[in-house]
Amino acid sequence: MRSTICLSLLLALLAGAARAQSGAGGEADMERARKAYGEGATAYRLGNYAEAARKFEDSYRIMRFPTMLFNAAQSYRLLYEQGKNLDHLRRALELYRAFLKDAAPDAENRPAARKLIPDLEKTLAAESQRRREELLAKASGREGLRLAQQLYAEGAVRDAALALDRVLSSGHNPRDVMVAALEKRALVAGRLGQSEIAVEGFKRALALDPGFLLPEGTDAATASAFVRAREALQGQRPLAITHIPPGDAPASGSARIAVTVDSDPLDLVTALLVYYRPAGGGAYSQSRAGKAAGAVEIPAVFLSGLRSGARVEYYVAALDRLDNELATLGAPTEPFVLAVAPGPGEVGLGASAGASTGSPWYRRWWVWAIVGGVAAGGAAGAYLATRSGPLNPPSVGVPTQ
Repeated sequence: MRSTICLSLLLALLAGAARAQSGAGGEADMERARKAYGEGATAYRLGNYAEAARKFEDSYRIMRFPTMLFNAAQSYRLLYEQGKNLDHLRRALELYRAFLKDAAPDAENRPAARKLIPDLEKTLAAESQRRREELLAKASGREGLRLAQQLYAEGAVRDAALALDRVLSSGHNPRDVMVAALEKRALVAGRLGQSEIAVEGFKRALALDPGFLLPEGTDAATASAFVRAREALQGQRPLAITHIPPGDAPASGSARIAVTVDSDPLDLVTALLVYYRPAGGGAYSQSRAGKAAGAVEIPAVFLSGLRSGARVEYYVAALDRLDNELATLGAPTEPFVLAVAPGPGEVGLGASAGASTGSPWYRRWWVWAIVGGVAAGGAAGAYLATRSGPLNPPSVGVPTQ
């Protein structure tokens, strides 16, 4: 059905209503309503349904003729058919329902509205589900987490679980996404009565984020799963890695970045990774080693291309089998820094020359070692182990939080 709009009939009705109004104000309003209706009808005939809908709604707001609701609904329905925007379909349904509520029992367009509403409801439900399935199939990373949180807030708990499972299985997630996804997946499992999945999810979440607490209003079953997970980890330290800054990088050969897995109660870590780049910008390169390697090397081929005294920014991470980040030390925006040592016969800047080279205080390795030591003093599981030599500070256990 394209429309049952009859311009001449409506104009006549509006004119009659204008004569029935008392005072100049009523006639002025009617004239405005008539003008908006005429412009809407013209736009409708020309296929400009967005403009037609706006004008019909303007006319209705002025004089409250129910037929304007039907005309606007028709416009939104055809606008949806043009662009497949579900908001237009939802608005059409709203206006058809409003028309049935306001129109007289014998209104000409009642049968059409009654027929269209159930058809459009089915279309809306089917199209919404299809689009949701498309989003779920592509859910990954930060976007997938946002989708899951939106679905959870809307009460679509099972769809939220599907989105979170997709995120967690897609791999290559940064640590903050992993922590949030694990915590939300455990909460969703509790809501769905999946108690064992909830317990396992809470165990992983607590291993990465020991400060995690249940939100207020959590149901009893979910709270019970959380308690069981916490009891299972009792007496065990959360996942943590330790890093020893190396001082200067050698003039030739690779630089060994000492990284050890200090605690891994659920045996989640499978690899260690160092991200590195020339100081000041550019994309980070990666170098990896196994969990038990004790160090990751920045390769000689990279360092050989840098001048003596050049600085290298780096940070480290512990990864699971899907290359999700479980723990990190440093960050892309706050990396550790080392300098390339001078070669034979060269006089280099060295690691202690940060002030003279303009390197900001927060990029010097010894500052981060001190900051790490202060933070470690207030965190369970941090420790110090002495190591000789003027270029290597004591081993500092840096919290993963």
